Amino acid sequence: MSVPMKTGNAHIQHSFSSAITTLSENHLSAQRRLNHLKHIEFELETHLSSTNFEQRLVDKWDRVLKEQEKEEENAVTIERRKEHLARKAKEYHKELKALLKTMPEAPRITVTRLKEQEKKNKNKLQELQAKRSKIKAFNGLPPNLELARCELRQAQQELEKLTHLRERLL
Repeated sequence: MSVPMKTGNAHIQHSFSSAITTLSENHLSAQRRLNHLKHIEFELETHLSSTNFEQRLVDKWDRVLKEQEKEEENAVTIERRKEHLARKAKEYHKELKALLKTMPEAPRITVTRLKEQEKKNKNKLQELQAKRSKIKAFNGLPPNLELARCELRQAQQELEKLTHLRERLL
């Protein structure tokens, strides 16, 4: 289907063909630049993620170092407190020794002695309760022995009267 061309047409066709070739070359060149830029973009993103990771590590170590610095400060403070408490303990120990010198010696107490004392205490408590019950029987009586005997006689007479009265009623 090609039609013989005239020289004018040949020149146009040649320039058309050269324009297409130039456009193709430009397109390929642009495609290569695009691929190159995509590769650069990929490398930059990789580098960015690596840099972000390194930044997180730096931040982490920064925090760790600051905490260690605080702990070292705390260690110094703790050491000072320890020294202060050691001095106080020595002071208290001296005071305790002085107090112990002034105090009488404590008696030696054993478990068996405690058990014996406990038994003695129980026996005395039982005796005390028996004596209290005897005293309770005399509660309300006058302190004078003669008056108490007189009251006792009156109570016995009253009891006899009441007993006779009861017998008469039955």
